[in-house]
Formats: sequence, C-alpha cells, structure tokens
Amino acid sequence: MIKRKKLLIGLILLLCISLMTGCSKLLSFISSDAEGSKMSKKILVCLENDDSEGIESMLCDITKSSPDTDEEIVAALKFFDGKVT
Repeated sequence: MIKRKKLLIGLILLLCISLMTGCSKLLSFISSDAEGSKMSKKILVCLENDDSEGIESMLCDITKSSPDTDEEIVAALKFFDGKVT
C-alpha cells in the first residue's frame, strides 16, 4: 500500500513537472511556418528588384560554393518577370 502511494505521488509529481516545463514562454520558439513565410517574402523582394546578392546571402555555404549557383540565380531572375502584389 505504501509503495502504491509513493509510486502515485511520484507519477503525479513527474506529470506536473513535465506539464509546467513543456510549453514555457520563456523559451524562444521559432515557427517553421513563420520563418518560411519571412524567407519567401524576402526572396520575392529580391526577385522583384533583380537582387542576386540578396538571394545569394540567404543560401548556405555549401550551396554558395557550388559552381552553378550564380548561373541558377541569374536564370531565376530572368524567369521572374513582373511585380509582387
């Protein structure tokens, strides 16, 4: 009987601790949807303004070091014709 009470108290304590720390607002949370939306808007602005350096600045180091990166950015700028609304 005493073991059951200790086990029950331990489980309740563990549950309370995990619930209190699971969704803390003190920890910064970055939403992938929000970040994706920000990056999409930034890419569209760069495409609209023919800003190849802006697009290149958003790429990772591995992609930047690819020999075809500059050509692909120029092709994307040529493909994109118009204004963003």
